[in-house]
This record gives sequence, structure tokens and C-alpha cells, in this order.
Amino acid sequence: MLSPLSPAFSLCRLLHHALSKPERLSSHPSAAAPLFRLLQLALAYCQHCMRLRAPGAPCPPSHALLHERVLRAGLLWFAHTPGYSARMSQRQAEEQHAAVADFARLLAAVEVWPGAEAKPAYDKALYGPSAVEQSKIAHIQQ
Repeated sequence: MLSPLSPAFSLCRLLHHALSKPERLSSHPSAAAPLFRLLQLALAYCQHCMRLRAPGAPCPPSHALLHERVLRAGLLWFAHTPGYSARMSQRQAEEQHAAVADFARLLAAVEVWPGAEAKPAYDKALYGPSAVEQSKIAHIQQ
């Protein structure tokens, strides 16, 4: 367990706080590099903690939550179509691309998050129709 005074604990809290509400992170095209560098840092931290854990030891919930927040924030950035264009130089555009590519490479190196069981994330019988299904039904009824 990390001591509340350790730099690793402070970094963990900082990353959790920064990614706690990924829908509030900017989806502006010029914000891609800072966002994906932050996600890269968080994912590298998760991988570092995974390597430090004893084999067979359970994954701490805080690390699993941080990993989930990283994935969610990365996917949410692509969920929004930009409503504006970014004026940037060739160098800035290359940095934006490099940041996303570096994150994708680091993410590809993660085979399976330890402790995560492969089971459906959504059970229709338990939760009812999804929001997508409800909107389709509402659209048909109109």
C-alpha cells in the first residue's frame, strides 16, 4: 500500500482526479496531444504498478479504476465530431498525431488487464434496453 506522503500516491491521486470526469476534457483538435500524453502517463503508471505487484496478487481497485478511466477518456475523445477546425502548423499536427500514435502503441502492449474477467459489460435482462435501443424505439414510434 502506498503511503499518503509518497510521490507515487500523489501521482495516483492526480491522475484519478484528472480523469474522474472525462466528458469534461476538451475535444478540441488542438487538445489531442496534451490529452493523449496524460492518458499515456496514466497507462504507463498502471503498467508500472502491475509489474511491481507480486505474481497472482489481486489488482487493487484503484488501479483497475484508473485503467478504466484511461480507456474511457481515450474513447470519448473520438466520440465527438469536432464542430470547429483547428488552425495549426504542420509541426503541431505532427505532434498531435504522434501523441495519439504513442498512446495507441502503449495500449496495444497491454494484453489483458489483470484481475479483469471477460464477461459482458451489459446484460439486457438485468438492465433493460440500452439507450441506443430506447432511442431506436422512440424514433420508430414517432
